Amino acid sequence: MYSIFDSYYNRAFFEGEAEAQCRLGYCYQYGLYTNINEEQAVYWYRKAAEQGHAEAQSNLGYCYFVSIGVHEDYEQAALLFHKAAEQGHANAQHWLGFFYQSGIGVEKNENMALYWYEKAIKDEDESLEKFLNTSEINKVIDAIVKLNIQGFSSSLVDLSNEREN
Repeated sequence: MYSIFDSYYNRAFFEGEAEAQCRLGYCYQYGLYTNINEEQAVYWYRKAAEQGHAEAQSNLGYCYFVSIGVHEDYEQAALLFHKAAEQGHANAQHWLGFFYQSGIGVEKNENMALYWYEKAIKDEDESLEKFLNTSEINKVIDAIVKLNIQGFSSSLVDLSNEREN
């Protein structure tokens, strides 16, 4: 039986696809479709991060921050969060703000902390707005409203009406 894990592995290993490498790292980190293997998680995150994949850079930064599969290294974590944050990765921006606020891996700088926190909020809002404006989510809302599922219908009708205005 061919699994999602096999698909990620083949695309990551044979094709060098950064997105698949990042997903494979995530599978290894959290034990999805395989056993937890922190060293393999770091290996695959690093492969994707070296290709400039923002989510992999952020995930690898987190590994360095909390010592998952690598020795704790706050400076390396800050560097990786910064690379991902510069690409608009909201979670990395949040972490970078926290690092600047706390002086972890970087010199403490409240202005930089505020800058990255504000950027994270802005980028999260834009991502959510894009998601909420996709035709797929609109189709889902319309289908649920039509089904008139008890307990959800009134709030979804409100969402549907807001979307149309």
